[in-house]
Amino acid sequence: MSFMTKFIGSSALIAGVLAALPAAAVTLGPWSIAGPGTTTVTALGGNAASFSYQTMGKPDSLMPEVYTIETTVMDGGTFDFEWKYSGYHGEDFVMTYLQRRSPGAKTTLLSEFSSDGSSAPANGFSYSGSSSVELLTGDILRFEFGGGGDMKDTHDAVMLSGLLTIGRAPEEGPAPVPVAPAGVLLLSAFGFAATGRRLLRRKG
Repeated sequence: MSFMTKFIGSSALIAGVLAALPAAAVTLGPWSIAGPGTTTVTALGGNAASFSYQTMGKPDSLMPEVYTIETTVMDGGTFDFEWKYSGYHGEDFVMTYLQRRSPGAKTTLLSEFSSDGSSAPANGFSYSGSSSVELLTGDILRFEFGGGGDMKDTHDAVMLSGLLTIGRAPEEGPAPVPVAPAGVLLLSAFGFAATGRRLLRRKG
């Protein structure tokens, strides 16, 4: 096998390793929540967090209670996330929703309504899903969620409660196999090229 054949094969291997290196991870700053009643934010590790609320709803009203959560993007990239939203918004004319408000165009992740109390989200609800968004450093990642409802016959106000989880908490697992940094691999490629030029000059 000639030197050039070996060199081309080695270069292809290096290029393959570089392509397989993982993209830079997204880093988010601390989360915050705004809305009526009692609210909490709990960091779950990584970029994941949970948000809870409890407040008295409005009687005989279709106006939802609205909650906003947001964080600042410290390091941009593709943010792949899971979400789970559960709670109680009453028995009748119950609505529940979840939207990503920024960055970019508004994206509805959940929108459910029950007018007669015979189906979810009436009498308690639990929904989940996944999504992704491209983030730039300095972006504000913002979600809006909430809803409302009342009692089936009296239309009295009810105590609304909910728990939303956003992100993907880190999982314990085996230690990752060390991979040479991209810079080291590029230096190796330059080393192959320099060696090739020297050998070719000697043959000449």
